Amino acid sequence: MDCCTSADAERFCGDKALPTGFQIAPAVGGECLALLDRPEVCHDLVRCCGSPLNVIFPERVNHNAVQFLETFQHYQIDGRVYFTTKPNRSTAVLRHVAQKTQLGVDVSSTGSLAAALCAGIAAARLEATGPKNSEYLTLALLHGVVIAIDDISELQSIIDIKRALNVTQKAPLLVRLSAFAAQTGQESRGDGTFGVPVREMPILLSKLEQHRADIDLKGFSFHLNTDSVEHRLVALDECLSALFESRNRGFAPNIVNLGGGFRIRYAEHQQQWSQFLMRLKSSLTGTAKLCTWNRSGLG
Repeated sequence: MDCCTSADAERFCGDKALPTGFQIAPAVGGECLALLDRPEVCHDLVRCCGSPLNVIFPERVNHNAVQFLETFQHYQIDGRVYFTTKPNRSTAVLRHVAQKTQLGVDVSSTGSLAAALCAGIAAARLEATGPKNSEYLTLALLHGVVIAIDDISELQSIIDIKRALNVTQKAPLLVRLSAFAAQTGQESRGDGTFGVPVREMPILLSKLEQHRADIDLKGFSFHLNTDSVEHRLVALDECLSALFESRNRGFAPNIVNLGGGFRIRYAEHQQQWSQFLMRLKSSLTGTAKLCTWNRSGLG
C-alpha cells in the first residue's frame, strides 16, 4: 500500500502528499503471488475482461476460517463460522462455500439471500441480518432461514408476515442485543448501530412469550464496532444472562453469535504498520508533516 509516495502523487497532492519513500507492504496471499508472478496472464485477463479487474480467490475463505475453527475445536465448543456476503458479493465465493465448506453464510438483503440460496447453500446454514423489509422477511420465512432481529417492532413484523403467509413452521430467531452497560454504568462505546438495548429485555421477553407459538428462539447475538476484549466480554456476559433468563421462561436457546469486529491483517510487516500509525498520529496533532489526503484520520 502506497500513501501518495510517487512523483505523480506529489504533483497531484501538492503539500498534502506523504513524504516520498514511505510505504507499507501489503499482506499478499500465495494464490495472488502466484498470479502476479505470471504477468502475461494478468495482461491477458485485462485484455479479455477490461480494467479495472478484480480477481477473486474463493479458496482463501478456507484459510481465513481455519483459526476460528481451531479455536472451537481446542475448547470443545460446538460452533460455526459465518462468511458474510456484504463486503464480497462474488457468486464464485458463494459456490465455493456451498460445495467445498461447511461454513455458514451471513446475508443482509433480499438479493444476497436469494444469491446464497441459488448458489446451493442450505437454509440451515444461513442467517439473515441487516435492515429488513417485507420482501426480505418473506423470503427468509418461506425458507426457514434464521432471522436476527434488531428491534422489537421487527419481531411484530415477522409475526404478521408469517401469519399472512400461513407459514406453519415456527420462525427461527436470534435477538441482537446492544447498549451494554459497562462496570461504570455507561453504555459501551463500541456498541453496534443495531440491536435491542439490554434495558428493554423485560419488554422483549414479554413479547416473545406472547408469541411463543410462532417463534423458535435460537439465541442472542451482538455486533461491536470495536475489537476491545473488555467490551466483548461485557456483551458476552449480557447475552448469556439473556439466554439463561429466556430458558427460565420456557424457551430453549443455545446460541450466542459473537458478531463481527475481528481485525483483518492488511500489512505484511508489523513494524511498518506501527511506524505508519505513529506518523499518522503525529501528523494529526501537528507535530509532523501531513501524511494523509485532506488530513484524514483514516478512522
